[in-house]
This record gives sequence, C-alpha cells and structure tokens, in this order.
Amino acid sequence: MTLFNKIKWILGVVLVFLLVLTTNLVDRHHFSAMADTVETIYADRLVAHSIIYDLSEQLWQLETAYATREGDRLSRATAATHEEIEEAVDRFAATKLTERESLVFDRLRRGLGDLQEREEALVNGEVGSEVLQAEAAAVRTILRELSDIQLTEGERQLTLGRKALGLVHFFTQVEIVGLVVLAIIVQFIILYPTGEQRDTDTYR
Repeated sequence: MTLFNKIKWILGVVLVFLLVLTTNLVDRHHFSAMADTVETIYADRLVAHSIIYDLSEQLWQLETAYATREGDRLSRATAATHEEIEEAVDRFAATKLTERESLVFDRLRRGLGDLQEREEALVNGEVGSEVLQAEAAAVRTILRELSDIQLTEGERQLTLGRKALGLVHFFTQVEIVGLVVLAIIVQFIILYPTGEQRDTDTYR
C-alpha cells in the first residue's frame, strides 16, 4: 500500500470517528436535558404537590381544633400539628423554587407564623375562634396558589421534555443521512484511483 493510500484510509477513519463523536455529544446533551426534565417534574413538582396536600390536611386539623377546643386543651391539640407543619415547610423549601413560587412561599410562611401568633391570643381568650378560622382560610388560599404553580411548572417542564425528545429524533435522522453521505465520501476517497493509478490502468 502506498503512502497516499494509507493517508486516504486514515482520513476515512478520522471522518467516521469525528461524525460518531459529534453525534454522540449532541445526543448526550439532549438526553441529559430530558433526564433533568423528568427529575424536575418528580423532585420539584410531584413532591412539592404532595407537601402542599399534607399542609392542607394539617390546616384542616388546626381549624377543627379552633372550633372545638379552648385554652390548654387547644394548645395540646395543636402542638404536634405545628411540628408537622414546620417539617413540611422545611421539605418544601428544599425543592427547587421558581421566582414566583419563592414569593408565594414567603407569603405562606408569614401566614403560618401569623396564624400561630393568633392561636396564642385565642388560647389566652383575647380573640374568638372565628378569627383563627379566617386566618386559616387565608393560608389555604395561598396553598391553592402554590398548587396551581406546580401544575403550570409541570406542564412547562413536560413541554421542554417533549422538545428535547423531538430534537433527539431530528438529530437521529440527521445522523443516518450523515453516515450515508460520509460512507459515500469515504468510499470515494479510498477507491478513487490516483493519477498514477489511472495512467497505469490506461497503459494496461
């Protein structure tokens, strides 16, 4: 094999390697985007929605206690619920929050803090239970707003995932076409005779 033929073989192999490497990097990028989307939908949306549901249940327990108990009996009845609420709030804070979600979550924290302060006033007989029930209803409204955000963000992430999947499909088609074209080019480079070979073939 002549030096020129060796160069042609090396060039063909390098072209194939570059195409495979490039398509692999592109595919890895889009599959990574899809994986991030799936993880976000689960970790930051479904889990957050579950926490919101727990908070709603705990608020309902508080409202029931406000309507049926007084004084020390009320404090004992709500102590464990407040601990559960604090744990749920901490778990929600650990999820990835959007800018709008952070603002609403801050309002939720303030609302829960105000509710606990009002509860102390109720225990001391300074306010009526209807005041606490109104405060709890206001906090529940904030929870509904957070729940709506989870749905909106989940839909947005799903759209991003579908777009990434569409790009993967598109680049897969491009890869197939590119491999076919490259195979033709490599075949041409390797099999096309040089000037010396054409002259030799002519004299034969």
